Order: sequence, then structure tokens, then C-alpha cells
Amino acid sequence: MHRAGRAGRAGRKGLGVVFLLDGREADEYPSFLAVRKTPVRNLLSIAPFSTTPELFTPAALATTADIVTAKLRKQVRADRTLHDKAQRAFVSFVRSYSAHAASSIFRVNELKWNEHAQGWGLLRMPKMPELAKSGYDWKTNQNLGLETDWSAYAYRDKAKEEKRVQEMKAKAAEREAGKDGVGAVAMEEKRAKKRKLMAWSAKTAQHDLAAERRERKAKRRDGERRGKLTAEERVEEERTRVMVEEVRRRGVVEEGEFEGFD
Repeated sequence: MHRAGRAGRAGRKGLGVVFLLDGREADEYPSFLAVRKTPVRNLLSIAPFSTTPELFTPAALATTADIVTAKLRKQVRADRTLHDKAQRAFVSFVRSYSAHAASSIFRVNELKWNEHAQGWGLLRMPKMPELAKSGYDWKTNQNLGLETDWSAYAYRDKAKEEKRVQEMKAKAAEREAGKDGVGAVAMEEKRAKKRKLMAWSAKTAQHDLAAERRERKAKRRDGERRGKLTAEERVEEERTRVMVEEVRRRGVVEEGEFEGFD
């Protein structure tokens, strides 16, 4: 809805389609949009959909969904790259769904996880905090009804597949070395590197917080300064600000030269 309403229209009138689940979403979201001054109509009331109602009964739609899902997952099984992309898209969808402004309508804990994941073409459910919160049994359902040999599941791109195989062999060798104690030093080095990265992350967060505080102080000082200006000084400052913005917009400042406005 956001993209259809903004980037899709580019300032012009337009139509957008939103897919809603049966139940709370279909019953309550249209009223929510009405309050937001966004008129909606049921797609099945608009031609050509209204002229072929037999194609859009719940049973017919369920059959179509099963057929499309099977074809999609068959395509995904042929190239692991597609699964990587599908998995990232699915995780993004879940996160945006869980952060919806109308959370009383769009309840992530009530999603039919397996059906949604299969609809995105997934062969394995990704681990997500949203799953744990909703009580999803990942160990039991992770394969989503299909047994997949992940060691043999290949990328169609030969270079990418060669890299995957080499990484898989390296991990296997590391596990084997760890059993004999040979890889203990390497594993400790990895743990130390992880701790270092975590420390770096904490420092980055502190730097970001400090920068945010400095920005707030600068805004406060600027507000106090502007409060002491006379009316004429404020007009002159605004004129200067507009001029600077115009220069930046036109990109006329190059190599330290400025040739003036048209």
C-alpha cells in the first residue's frame, strides 16, 4: 500500500491492490483505511473478476494456490540462489508485517507460518525471533513438508557452487579436527575474533549515541541563537539558506567555481 500510494503514483491518482487474509484482516482493515480517507472496494466486485465468480470461490482459489506453490517450489529446487532470495524476502515480509501500524489487525502470532513460507517458495523455514514468540515448533516443521539434501542442493552458478562446496569441506575438516583437539587453537581464535567484533559493535553504538547527543545540542543552541535575532536578521538568514539550497540542488558548485544563477 505504501509503495502503490507514493512511488507508484508519482503524485498522480492511481489504484493499488492489497491482499488480505480471511477473518480479521478482511473484516477490519477496509474500515481502518476508510478512517484514513483511503476508499477501498472488493476486487471481486470489479470486472472482469465479477463476471467469472466461479474462478474465485474459496475452493477454486485454494486449488490455484496449491498449483502455483508447487510450480514455484519446483523452480526453487533447481537453483539454490532462488531459495536464498526467497528466504530473505520472506524474513523481510515477516518483519514488516510484525511492525505494521495496525498491529491489532495484523497479528503476526496468528499467521499460518507453513502456508506462508511455502507460498514464498521456501524449502526450509528460516529461524526468526517471531517464530519463537508465536510458539512455532521449528525442529518439527523446518523442512516444510519436503525432505531436501542440503549438502547436494546446488547453485546453478558454477563459481558460487564451487565456493559453497569448498566452505562445506572446510567446516567438515574443522569439525573433525576439533574432535582430536587439533582445531582447539583455531576455534579459540574464532571465539576471540567474535568477542572483538562484539566489542567493536558496542563502541559503534556508543559513538552513534554521542553523535545523536551532539546533534540535539547543536539544534538547541541554534534555536537559542535564532531566538535572539531581529526580524530583519531572520529574513536575511532565510534568504541565505534558500540560496545555498538552490546552489546544492543545481549542482553549480564544482571545483570551487560559482557562475551565478540563471
